[in-house]
Amino acid sequence: MFFIKNKPVIVNCYHTNNRYCSEVPIKSAISAMKSRWYQSVDKSQKSHSIHGCAGFRDLLSNSFSVSTPFDLELSIHKSPNNDGFNINSDHPDTTQSFRGAKFLSMHNGDQLGNLCKEKDMSIFKMALPFTLDCSEGIEFMVSPNIWADNGMFEEILYTSGVINFKYQHFLNIFFMLKHKENVLNIPYGSNVVLLTPLTERKVIFNHIYSVEKYDQFSSDAGSKFRSYFKKKTFIDKA
Repeated sequence: MFFIKNKPVIVNCYHTNNRYCSEVPIKSAISAMKSRWYQSVDKSQKSHSIHGCAGFRDLLSNSFSVSTPFDLELSIHKSPNNDGFNINSDHPDTTQSFRGAKFLSMHNGDQLGNLCKEKDMSIFKMALPFTLDCSEGIEFMVSPNIWADNGMFEEILYTSGVINFKYQHFLNIFFMLKHKENVLNIPYGSNVVLLTPLTERKVIFNHIYSVEKYDQFSSDAGSKFRSYFKKKTFIDKA
């Protein structure tokens, strides 16, 4: 038990052959959470500052930040016949496909029942250009990175969830946009979500350039995840 508790959790992050890998450092895709504002807080006043909050300190010291791999520009405008809103992105990076899906795509609001209609929002998905693999079923909480220095949270609502990389090898980011006239610019490297490991063990992300491994985990992830999901037991305690 002592050995297992102190053994680090290794997550391999496999990148493939695309402009993202050739022009930007792949290690910036998932990195340890760091905030300039947090580091600037006076530690000598720990009992009266955020450094004195154990829960907050643990969150920032154990979490990983996921960044956008491209520059994004989203244009939100009313449709010509005034029956709704159109949301477009003409940036060339959004047309790139990873695992058969565009980097940025809009989902049908019906997938969330009446939620999008009630909130007057549309839902989008970022299909990030890497696959992940972990030999253990350690789960990670995905949550909005509202503590980041360069996040975009006034206009964008990022969704939360729980994921593991033993059965599910993709990291897709879902977010919602309000229906109002607007143009949003999301620069490369913007911190969007936090990955917080639900374990006390140390977690290490290894960034590896491997087209073969990327393709391998792209092809078998769907069947593994569906098989895993069927075996999960959900208990309603309400």
